[in-house]
Amino acid sequence: MLIRWSRHSKQRFAERAAKLGINYGEIELAVKKQKVKLKEGKKKIQNNFQNRRNIIDSSKN
Repeated sequence: MLIRWSRHSKQRFAERAAKLGINYGEIELAVKKQKVKLKEGKKKIQNNFQNRRNIIDSSKN
């Protein structure tokens, strides 16, 4: 199952990354490599990005 970003999700992640001082390019690269996906149950997916000091996550039902 590939992660696909909605426009709203990209904007929210970009806002959080900017607040935490994370380069958004790092997040895009992690998504392209499919390193951020975690399944939680049948239909719920959690996306996590982690660098040295911060974790950004979102959940989709």
